[in-house]
Amino acid sequence: MRRLALGVALLVAAPQPLPAQTETAALLRQAQDLYEQLEIERALALLRRIVSPSWTADVTQEQRLQAYTYLGASLALTGMRDSALWYFRGAVERDPFTDLDAQRFTPAQVALFRQARGLTFAVAARPVAVARVDPRTERATFTVTTTHAASLRVELRLADGQTVAVLYQGANDGVRDLPWNGLLADGHLAPPGRYALAVLARSSLLGRSDSTRV
Repeated sequence: MRRLALGVALLVAAPQPLPAQTETAALLRQAQDLYEQLEIERALALLRRIVSPSWTADVTQEQRLQAYTYLGASLALTGMRDSALWYFRGAVERDPFTDLDAQRFTPAQVALFRQARGLTFAVAARPVAVARVDPRTERATFTVTTTHAASLRVELRLADGQTVAVLYQGANDGVRDLPWNGLLADGHLAPPGRYALAVLARSSLLGRSDSTRV
């Protein structure tokens, strides 16, 4: 039986951080160290510099995400719930997979972060890894998420938008892994080629819809 090739493999060297990104990384590490030492006000000052429009160094998406997360966590410790929620929501909007580690943050911080997820609706899918799938023994796994309870539909589509397989349809809350054996809805092996993963969802709490494609 033929093996199904998913995607196109690219072999590239890992990009080296730019000096400006290194400057941001150093300030972010310093802020995180201050946070761990409970020097919250000093940590807040550094974190606010990173997200300020006046900060001229480059800030990667991951660095901004960490800054928003630690700003929310720091403000939660100072009792500024509304401001903490604002930054937590900003983190969730930037990456719906974002979560707080209950081993590193307090129950109150985790609860406030969950409240932020409940107020913000978004879906996301992790980038699909290049793979060759033997449908007799192997599965390709797609990982998707909704920020809170929602009705979810995940489709595999051709480049022209035609749906060739529905990987999931039903209720969802949080991260979900979806295995696929390379077979279409009619039971035939999907032909080699490039496919798009379409994620569509509607919030059960807010009545809003969101979608993404990878």
